Amino acid sequence: MGARHLHFHQWKKANHAKVTPTKRGGGRLICNLKMQNKINRPPFFAPCSRRPTWLNKYRPAKPMLNTGIFIFAFFAYFFMTYLFKLAIYKYSEFKKPPLPAWKEGQELALIFSPDLWWAFRFKNRIYDPEPEKIKTHCKKFVQRNNAFNLYFSFSFGLLTLIIGSSFPISYLGQLLLCLSIIRFISRSYEITYAFTKDAFQDPETASATNLNSKERIKLAMKSYIEIYFYSAPAYLILTKGFDPWAAISLSLNVGTLTNVGLAFSNVCSGFGINIIFFQVFTTLSLIIFSLAMYLARTEKNQH
Repeated sequence: MGARHLHFHQWKKANHAKVTPTKRGGGRLICNLKMQNKINRPPFFAPCSRRPTWLNKYRPAKPMLNTGIFIFAFFAYFFMTYLFKLAIYKYSEFKKPPLPAWKEGQELALIFSPDLWWAFRFKNRIYDPEPEKIKTHCKKFVQRNNAFNLYFSFSFGLLTLIIGSSFPISYLGQLLLCLSIIRFISRSYEITYAFTKDAFQDPETASATNLNSKERIKLAMKSYIEIYFYSAPAYLILTKGFDPWAAISLSLNVGTLTNVGLAFSNVCSGFGINIIFFQVFTTLSLIIFSLAMYLARTEKNQH
């Protein structure tokens, strides 16, 4: 007999005499509520958990995200991304175009990747009378954007792991968890798109940023490290009890492609575990396409 069943039978035997059935109209037997309230609850969950009981109210068995908070988080992230890209653009001190023209494209990114949407918009605003300098400015913008995303993903991920794991049902905890999921999807979309586009670009065609092979590999390495940082907080909703160490372990296992099946073990539950494939596809595209770019440009230089 299991430990839980043994505890339950001991409780039932000890409290059996305290339950006094009474008759009311219709001959139904009901328990005396006053006596029943004095009975200790059956120890279904003891001694399975040793953490303090006050933490139980912050760790629901089934993590759920509030729909209203998620919608608010999407618009907040969209505006936040705009401010970050604007700060990078102004810090670079690019010349303002005489009449900023609207360029069509990336309409799908408006929903799935605010990061790609605003990066595309601000890159199109870069202006210089000399066309060759525009490529240099675009290169500078891409490198600074890449470095900023790495540092921001680390700091934001650490903050979400601490607050989201301690107070997941509080408003701040829910907001951070929603923002982490939105960033997880947005950055994965942007990274996959950027490196896929570069991989399939004709080596004979002039690059829009003048990035050489080594610089592209550096960007790929920073993005690869960043994937771990922004994936871990998003995985908090998949773990049991919002365990931050389990989320970090899951990010490392999926990112290195060594144990993707961990997500389908007892660590996680529910249909939401399929979001790990965003990290899988992003990692594969980053590694494969970066290698393809490097080999293609190396072969071109040899000829």
